[in-house]
Amino acid sequence: MQRDLRAYLNDILEAGVAIQEAVSEQVEDTDGTNRLIRSTVEREFTLIGEALNVIAKRAPEIFEAIPEARQIVDFRNLLTHEYIKVSDRIV
Repeated sequence: MQRDLRAYLNDILEAGVAIQEAVSEQVEDTDGTNRLIRSTVEREFTLIGEALNVIAKRAPEIFEAIPEARQIVDFRNLLTHEYIKVSDRIV
């Protein structure tokens, strides 16, 4: 049985909240030295990108309605496969 698409959308929302919570408690860390926060944020972005990837395959009309969805999936791929190129400051 396939997972309901609404569950993926909910995952995206929850991951966004988790990112906001992680960075709201962060003191200005422009050099990216807080590994725990960085790892948390990267993990949540990866989750968002993967959920969007599933939505793109199963419901392209929903995917197309989400602003910058393609860029988010591409960012997930960068985090996952080319992490050495990722700027901590940009994340």
